[in-house]
Amino acid sequence: MFGWGRWKEILVYGDFPPTWKEAHVLQCTRIILLFCIRYYRGDDKIKGFIFDLIAPHVGWQNPHPS
Repeated sequence: MFGWGRWKEILVYGDFPPTWKEAHVLQCTRIILLFCIRYYRGDDKIKGFIFDLIAPHVGWQNPHPS
């Protein structure tokens, strides 16, 4: 519905805890996609595309620093 990278809009319309930021939505989305792709039994090109999409990029910061 929103597309990749529209984290602000997802925060506005989603039912997330008030303390969540854009980085939390991004991390949650990555986890969901990783779970789905783990059990996907289709084309390996699609798997590769999804892995490339969810891979952290240079400058990526963990939303929960320790």
